[in-house]
This record gives sequence, structure tokens and C-alpha cells, in this order.
Amino acid sequence: MTAPAELLGKLRGMPTNNSPRTTTQPPGAAAPHHADTTIERYLARRRAGACAPPPHERPAGRDPTSQPEWDGHVPQRLFAAFATQPKLAAPFLALCGALMELLAPRLRELVALRVSAVLDCEYSWTGHVQVSLFEDARAPAALTKADIAAVAGAGAAAFGGADTDILIGVDEILRDGALSETSLTALAKDAVSVQIAVGTYRTIAGLMHRVAHEPGLPLVAGLQSPTAARATDAGARRKAV
Repeated sequence: MTAPAELLGKLRGMPTNNSPRTTTQPPGAAAPHHADTTIERYLARRRAGACAPPPHERPAGRDPTSQPEWDGHVPQRLFAAFATQPKLAAPFLALCGALMELLAPRLRELVALRVSAVLDCEYSWTGHVQVSLFEDARAPAALTKADIAAVAGAGAAAFGGADTDILIGVDEILRDGALSETSLTALAKDAVSVQIAVGTYRTIAGLMHRVAHEPGLPLVAGLQSPTAARATDAGARRKAV
């Protein structure tokens, strides 16, 4: 698969939706120069060891992969998918960063994993398994391995309290396009957060549906795909009977 930087390089000189089409450059002619995109600058910083753009250059909302939960992994295949629309990529990635920064980790990962499982997106699933299990001295992991398997398997029925409300809400939005009155009441102030998060992760799952996980991303046995996680959850429930 073409690396993001190479793909972006090939896109130089191609007309954008907002620019007039130009004739093909004659052999040997220099390609027209375009300003570096947000993604190009980001990739350059990552190669240089910087985790995030400087404050004066980045849009509102922190770069999502600068969060410690990413543990140094970069979603290069996602960036490659955005390469044809860099002007859309910048605000969308800013929204992803805001979700990583502002939402409670457990709520965010329940939403991201349930969306990935229902839509069977291996790419998004494996990334958020990694994020969900990350822990350091500041905070415990957002979810356990058993929790993650249950999100893909039994879903809301495997949890209780606020977790159940969140997962029911995710399923309603994916099935019906909106929260029910019951879920709006149950989620209260979290209702808007859940709706925005579902929309965001649904977009990623659709965009990356046929894309394999990031190379080098550590896969967790029994959780390496939504299908594997469902099998793991079913096996655990049979043993518990």
C-alpha cells in the first residue's frame, strides 16, 4: 500500500474541487507547487519525533494521536484516506481530537468500539482496542478485555447503569438515526456527546471499512476483530453458565 507521504506527493499538481483543471504537464516539466497540507505537516512532525503541531498551527481540538492512549501509534492509513480532501481532513481530525480530549474515556471507547463492532470495521476496532486498554500512572485502562469482548458480543445486556444507557443509545442511532425519548432522558447531559461521537466514529468506520489494521499495531488475542471478540464473549458466557 502506498505510504501516506508518497500518496500526498502524487497528489501534488492534481486539481482540487476548488481549483480549475489544468492541462497535463509536458515531460520533464516541474509539477506546480502547492502549499503543504495539514496532513503533510503532521507526518513530517511525526517523523521528526514531535507528537502534535505547535498551538499556533493546529485547529481547535487537540491532535487525537497526541493523546497518550495512542501509545505512539499513528493512523497512517486513515491519513492516506483523507489525502484527497485535506481541507476536510483538518476540521474532522480536530473533532476527533476534541472527542479524545473532552469525553470521559470509558464513554468514548464504549461508543467507538460498539460502532466499530456493529459496522464490522476491523480498522477502527483494532485501533480502539489499543486505546481502550492503555493505562499509565495517571489513569487506569478505560475498559478491560472482558468489557471489550462484551461490547462486540452481548452489547448493552452485558453491562449496567450508565454503560447500558450508552450502548443502547449507540444501537438506536445506528438503527434509527436518532436517540429515543427514553435514551435522551437516560443519557441526560451525555446525550449530545454520544450523538456526536457516534456520528464521528460511524464516518471513520464507513471510510475505513475495507481497510486492514495499521501495520505494527499490536493485536490482542481474542480481540483482533469484532468477529473474534464476539466469539470470545460467547465462550466466556458459556463457561459462566
